[in-house]
Amino acid sequence: YLLEHQQDVQLHIHPNHKHYGLAQAGKPHPRCDYIADLAPEAQRALLEEGSQRLQQWTGRKTAAFRAGNMGASEATLQELEKAGIPIDSSYTFPYAGGQCRFADRQLYNGSKWYGGVLELALSGFRQPSLPLLHPAKPVDLVGISAGECLAAARAIRAAGADTVLILHSFSLVKVKNVQYDGGRLDRIVARRFRTVCRWLAEHREEYPVRTFREIADDLAAGRYQARSAPPPTLNRPLRAIARKAVQALNRLYWA
Repeated sequence: YLLEHQQDVQLHIHPNHKHYGLAQAGKPHPRCDYIADLAPEAQRALLEEGSQRLQQWTGRKTAAFRAGNMGASEATLQELEKAGIPIDSSYTFPYAGGQCRFADRQLYNGSKWYGGVLELALSGFRQPSLPLLHPAKPVDLVGISAGECLAAARAIRAAGADTVLILHSFSLVKVKNVQYDGGRLDRIVARRFRTVCRWLAEHREEYPVRTFREIADDLAAGRYQARSAPPPTLNRPLRAIARKAVQALNRLYWA
């Protein structure tokens, strides 16, 4: 279905799903959902199994990987290289030092090489130092406004780096519980998504959109140059506070 609708399908792994299957089968299993917390050989086994399954289902070699919870590390990238996957997109500086397990302390947006694997960082930006505001936010439309997303994209481009957006499909729906009962469209997040898509369509010459598959093809042809840049600060406190108020109201299921 996704391929029929011209979607780029790549590898994403939450280890706890594999571990749950082992538990159901009565087999020994770890209890973690961060791939970086597994032994290197266990990481590679998951990556190779996932890559083989994806190739079987899509008929295409896996080009990119993103760890569940952004929970990868430099060691994960070493196993990615051994598994033949050229691109990772697990690093995001707002979560570095926490769930994002990278030891690299050079906070950045854009892309850089770790051995033979290109890291295409999930983009983020710093916020004003105010009560109730996180120091930094990822460019994820479930948690930022369309205006903040586009301002971050403009700032990152001005610094010479690529912007990577994240949006889970389930972020577009509101649900009643963790079993995803009663799903209904989240109008706020859907509106943000449409606004960003419309803007990108109107500025496609200046801000061309590329998939991971296309970037992998560019890498193979020697057409892609890695560039990283320090994270920008979006110093619009009133906009950030207004968005936070909207977020609070939007958490209500019927809002």
